[in-house]
Amino acid sequence: MFGYDSKLKLKELLLFYAEQELAIEKMRQILAAIRDFEPYAAFKRIDRNNTGYIGTKEICQFERENGYREVSPEDFIFMVTYFDLDGDGKLNYHDFLQILLPCDNPYLRSAATQRPN
Repeated sequence: MFGYDSKLKLKELLLFYAEQELAIEKMRQILAAIRDFEPYAAFKRIDRNNTGYIGTKEICQFERENGYREVSPEDFIFMVTYFDLDGDGKLNYHDFLQILLPCDNPYLRSAATQRPN
C-alpha cells in the first residue's frame, strides 16, 4: 500500500530534485556562455599529472587552490561515481563534459566545445 505519508515524501523528493536540477542546468548554461571558458582547458587544468582522467583527489586539490578549504574527497565521491560511465572511479574528458555542459541548450553545448583551447 502507498499511504499518504509515502505520497507526501515522494512529492517532496521529486520537487526538491527538480529544483536542484534546474539550478544546476542554469549554472551550466552560465558557464558555457562565458566566451573564455573552454572545457578541455578546464579539464587539463584539473588533470595536472596529465593522465587523461581526474578523480576526487584532483578535484579537491583544484577546489582548495581556488579558495575552498573545507573540501574533502568524500564531498566529490558521489559526483565522480555518478558521472563515471565506465565505472573505473575516474572521470575522463567525456564524463567531465557531462558535468559541465548544458543538457537543455545544444547551441551553448556546441559553442563551448568548439572554442580554441
